[in-house]
Amino acid sequence: EFVDRPLQLVQRVCEHFDMPLGEDGRTALQAHIDANPKGKHGKHEYDLAAYGLTKAMIDERFAFYTGDDRWPISA
Repeated sequence: EFVDRPLQLVQRVCEHFDMPLGEDGRTALQAHIDANPKGKHGKHEYDLAAYGLTKAMIDERFAFYTGDDRWPISA
């Protein structure tokens, strides 16, 4: 949600802590979001083999998280 709707999330957090986000704050945050779109500095892509790893090794190591519905992590 933070990546997809950052302004709405920040506004909800501020409201939760009884710290309303004023118009100036919303405007400044939206300007920052607009000036820094996702992918602005490129995309990070990693090759497991470059680190001596395989998908099977990663799957085994993180099975506790990927196999548990409490952790919304895609395998």
